[in-house]
Amino acid sequence: MTNLSTSLRELLTANFSLDRAHISRELISLDETRKLLLKFIDNNEIETVFIPKESMGTICISSQVGCTLTCRFCHTGTQKLVRSLTAGEIVMQLMHVKDSLDDWPADKEGRSVSNIVMMGMGEPLL
Repeated sequence: MTNLSTSLRELLTANFSLDRAHISRELISLDETRKLLLKFIDNNEIETVFIPKESMGTICISSQVGCTLTCRFCHTGTQKLVRSLTAGEIVMQLMHVKDSLDDWPADKEGRSVSNIVMMGMGEPLL
């Protein structure tokens, strides 16, 4: 972006990143439920899940790396709590699922994603 000053580019580079987590594993069940294991640049991993139903599709999005609870069905619950996710890391999960489903543009007819559930929201209040 050479139309920005050098000092602004340096400031942006020092404080922001466009890096996305990569998908370590994607599992798709017979009912089309998708589990995505996402690995961040710092090697921490989280799980994002898409659950389809006839009239809606729900994404379960992680808000933390690790968890204080030990739910056996959740990969995140198998890890000790490491940190909360940034807003960008949370939004990136939605982007990965929509990429996986080819669910773009967001306003298209018959889109797959209709609901978002935040995982890890109650645990900080324990």
